[in-house]
Amino acid sequence: MKEWIEILSKTKLLTPKGIFSLLDSLRLTGVNLFAILHTAYKLYPDKIAITTTDSTYTYRELFLYSWQLACWLKQNELITRKQKIAITGENSPELIFTIFASALLGADIYLLNAQMSHLQLMELTDRFNFHVFFHDDDRSYSNDSIPINKNCRILSSAKCFDSSRKQTHACKAKSFRMIGNNFNKLVVLTSGSTGAPTAAGRKASVNNYLQVFISLFKQLKLYRYESLYLAPPLYHGFGIATLCISLLLGKHTFISSGFDATGACRLISKHKIQVMTLVPLMIQRMIEQDAGALSSLECLISGGAPLPVFLLRNIQQTLGDKLYNLYGSSEVGVCTLATPEDLKHFPETIGKPLQGVKIKILLSDKQEAPVETEGELCIRCNWSTNKHKWLQTGDKGYKNKQGYYFLTGRIDNMIVSGGENVYPSELEAILRQHPGIRDVIVISMDDAEFGKRLKTIIIPTSDSILNEEQVMHWLKGRVSRYQMPKIIRLTDRFPMNPVGKPDKEALLKL
Repeated sequence: MKEWIEILSKTKLLTPKGIFSLLDSLRLTGVNLFAILHTAYKLYPDKIAITTTDSTYTYRELFLYSWQLACWLKQNELITRKQKIAITGENSPELIFTIFASALLGADIYLLNAQMSHLQLMELTDRFNFHVFFHDDDRSYSNDSIPINKNCRILSSAKCFDSSRKQTHACKAKSFRMIGNNFNKLVVLTSGSTGAPTAAGRKASVNNYLQVFISLFKQLKLYRYESLYLAPPLYHGFGIATLCISLLLGKHTFISSGFDATGACRLISKHKIQVMTLVPLMIQRMIEQDAGALSSLECLISGGAPLPVFLLRNIQQTLGDKLYNLYGSSEVGVCTLATPEDLKHFPETIGKPLQGVKIKILLSDKQEAPVETEGELCIRCNWSTNKHKWLQTGDKGYKNKQGYYFLTGRIDNMIVSGGENVYPSELEAILRQHPGIRDVIVISMDDAEFGKRLKTIIIPTSDSILNEEQVMHWLKGRVSRYQMPKIIRLTDRFPMNPVGKPDKEALLKL
């Protein structure tokens, strides 16, 4: 407890005003994400909260606009407590307003990957029976394009926000006290063990998140910095968690729609940004684009995908010892952290468990593995989707004698491509629906930019006339952009190994 007090004393959260603001926010808004925003507004009203490429919002504006939107949605769209609200889109102020407004109304929030195809969104809407589907204006959606659940209203986040700005009388001073609710859960839809998206939801609880907040705050030394560039998308657990921590600490957070290495370098150089959260692919592109523009960065927080050793070495040589490597998943949250000092001694480590995290390595017979013996990582912590159970991650790894953990692969055949979970078996199943394909094998291949990509080998039916371009065109709209194969090859037979199974090495060379 003494350690926590010392750490929190470095922020405004432990001052009399900070404690009163947090308690008052919980009383007014309920235990939900909006309480974070209300607390930040009370503590840092005139500080800049969010900057995009073309707009800036103070904490006061972020709070008021989200509040106004909540009032407007309640009055005009009849959004109420425990309704299922799907939200998708690239990082934008309107997306943030929509998330916080939905939380204040007590809705269950489902964050959907903006790169999903219409067919995938149809399946999700049918499975979860969403009441409302919010999207940005970069892609067109209608009840014709997602025609399963007729009770699901499809709304534009930007248009709803614009309407709420014009109808400010919808938000009376007293109405704020009436609409605050304890929201049921925040759900990040993540690929499960079969590749089908599964719901990783968490209920709001201060106790559940206090330990991980304190642990990260201490080791990352976030109290030292004022500005943060949030590069991962908010529909990822990594992205939304970073936003909440940044706002609660009163940081100046920079966001952009999508990721562009040139634009990111320009933004960091112009504003002298100190902290950046990213997936490894992003920092690799930025160093290749303009390493000199990154000189202001003092803390790089990598997560969402394995960190290649060659990239770590490049970062150390180019930017110095500034990189922290986080490991976790949507189901278990953030679990381990490797500091720059850790990575100097053990470049491949994912670090040691954060305070409050328990990890065990299980062998195939479910017995706990000895030190330096490979098995499946199983994790238990208060902020997982089920804090009372050991959750199997599907990741293979081991613990060394010094207590550091290492990953060695996956139990299933999932790969991580540019920070996204991708399953070869899922792409195979979709391609087998094509009438001109007799058989197909999808394998992973190394890729200098994305870490891993998919390669597809197809045996056409005897009467079909197929080429690679036609298959690529057929896949568009049926799979997400990150599921698209890098290479498609047509053949009349699969090369086999001596035991009669497809020869992976030969397929890679095909």
